[in-house]
Amino acid sequence: SSARELAPVFDRESLVEGVHPSPLSAHRGFLGSKPFSKVNQILESKGKTAIIW
Repeated sequence: SSARELAPVFDRESLVEGVHPSPLSAHRGFLGSKPFSKVNQILESKGKTAIIW
């Protein structure tokens, strides 16, 4: 099963989606998308500790 099939189980505001970070697809949206920063913002907004990636 894909991760997208599980999306309805989660709170929509807590989802971070993006393309695979492979060098072959990085130009399709991964570069500059800041997924790690987005995850940390979500965690901090919920009173959780940010991840040191």
